[in-house]
Amino acid sequence: ALTALSINHSDRDQADQALQLIDEARAIAESTGDRFSVATTSVQKGRTLDELGRPADALEWFDLAVTTLEELGARWELADARAARGIAKRNLGRLDDAEEDLRAAIRIAEELGDRQLPSWTWRNLARVAELRGDQAAAAELLQRSKDAELRGPR
Repeated sequence: ALTALSINHSDRDQADQALQLIDEARAIAESTGDRFSVATTSVQKGRTLDELGRPADALEWFDLAVTTLEELGARWELADARAARGIAKRNLGRLDDAEEDLRAAIRIAEELGDRQLPSWTWRNLARVAELRGDQAAAAELLQRSKDAELRGPR
């Protein structure tokens, strides 16, 4: 519940309050040994830090989440975390690393039949192509985003 509240605060430009709620949720999860919740709060902390223009700080939280979610076999959450980490890496100019995470997120989400994650992840991958100056690839990736949106779940 605290993580959900942090998302609401983050959406309303109240990042300090969001980070405080995330840290509280994480402390509770750690005290109970709930590794899944520790990982999901780590993703939310990373997202908030990235949105604050601190992608380098965000990476440590995304890395922790990715490792834990892989160990737990939480595939949808892993796809989400890899996508978020890819965006932070893109924001740092680490385009090859960003592409690797974004493509992994798409692959996992499509295997799961997810209808939302692939479309916005393809769009973020298109942004990587734009940053590389490859407008043709960016246009192709944007089309894949639109196709994924129209296709919906498998």
